[in-house]
Amino acid sequence: MKDKFTYFDFLAYFIPGTVLIWICIIAVKTLGLVSNLKTENIITDSLIFIVLAFVVGHFIQFRSKQRTEVTIKKKFWYGAFVSDQFLLKNNKFCSEFKRQKYIQLLQKHFELKPEEAQILEEPDNSEAKKVSNDMYRTCLTFVTDRKVGEKATKANEYYNFFRGLSTTCFYSSVILSFVCIYSLACFLRNCTDFNISRSLIPLLLAVFSGYSTYAFQIRAKQRGELHVTEVFESTIGYFADKNS
Repeated sequence: MKDKFTYFDFLAYFIPGTVLIWICIIAVKTLGLVSNLKTENIITDSLIFIVLAFVVGHFIQFRSKQRTEVTIKKKFWYGAFVSDQFLLKNNKFCSEFKRQKYIQLLQKHFELKPEEAQILEEPDNSEAKKVSNDMYRTCLTFVTDRKVGEKATKANEYYNFFRGLSTTCFYSSVILSFVCIYSLACFLRNCTDFNISRSLIPLLLAVFSGYSTYAFQIRAKQRGELHVTEVFESTIGYFADKNS
């Protein structure tokens, strides 16, 4: 069975991979390492670029899972996933009124035990996060199997996309900063092969990439929170439609 090229593949792998390759091309051309990166066959060029973009994109997603996701959790989510905290008392991701609605739904339809519900009222309890995450995963499987969680799925796709873009921008800023520093050093040493004006575009892109690293973390944070919210809202909506 052949795997189809999906919208998620395009968002998560192809776009971040393409951006980073483009930045690398700018870098090597600015440094004068390579003057022409094309072959004489446009089909070969396109195929090589697409394959490289996907390979680089997978590397970016791997690194974003290791690095960027950890950063987002520390900066915005108290060092844990939203799903670990969503059902805890006094959490910042949903109101107390909605939290109680979710808990009642889980007790009625998903066999959330009274003692587990009580644990959720004690956020300092080490078991509370596990119970919250288990209920999230139960609801995620439920809405996915019944195909009623399109908004939750879309939010999760964009979470991965923005998380990957943040990682892409971080590596881009590192590469471009190195180019700027190296070019400036050569210019100060009166190298004839370099001119300060050649570093202007890499410098502007380095600044933009550095800002975008943080900006895309914010976007990933928003989409991650929306994903968990939509999982529970889709579950409530499913039973509301059944009862109407």
